[in-house]
Amino acid sequence: MNEQEYAGFWIRTGAAIIDTILMLIIIFPVITAIYGMEYWSKESFTKGFWDVILNYILPAIAVILFWSYKSATPGKMVTKLIIVDAKTGGKPSTGQFVGRYLGYYVSTIPLFLGIIWVGIDKRKQGWHDKLAGTVVIRSKILEPVKQETNMNITCPTCNAIYNMPSHKIPVGKKASAKCKKCGGRIVVEAKVEKTKPAAPKPELAVSKEDMRYM
Repeated sequence: MNEQEYAGFWIRTGAAIIDTILMLIIIFPVITAIYGMEYWSKESFTKGFWDVILNYILPAIAVILFWSYKSATPGKMVTKLIIVDAKTGGKPSTGQFVGRYLGYYVSTIPLFLGIIWVGIDKRKQGWHDKLAGTVVIRSKILEPVKQETNMNITCPTCNAIYNMPSHKIPVGKKASAKCKKCGGRIVVEAKVEKTKPAAPKPELAVSKEDMRYM
């Protein structure tokens, strides 16, 4: 895990703000439709069954599902952050994700000290991360860049040469174009390149004594 870049306090705060805004977009109109605008002015802890479902149960299920399938919430996905196991660097177990979510309450109850701890800790772990055995890192998975290639085509009538982007010609199919010089028809075919099969790798004989070092 030493080669990974741990996600600091501010970028994680930005991810949390994005998640909060997305959650409010979903919950605000539903809560208002059920309880009315006076819901937001009352100071009681809970205001009924749907209040508990929408403000506690639904967010917990949504967050844990996102963690389980994407190792990140939408906010972390936007900011290119992922949650990994602190020891192996691999994907945490579902139990770790559940423990991490419950650990949020431990982190927030004492004046958000467990959240602020992210900015102090060497590995940028909050208390919920330490309880679940997880760390948040910057994702370094880069998308491959598609390079634009052109191919030269020649008019069979006047020998005029043109450049045509290769992606406009379906592989294994023919495409036609009109020569701007003589008006003749140019037929182009993108051929499929045949790749040579890879040579088989030589097999190595391994003794029982050698197995101890694998």
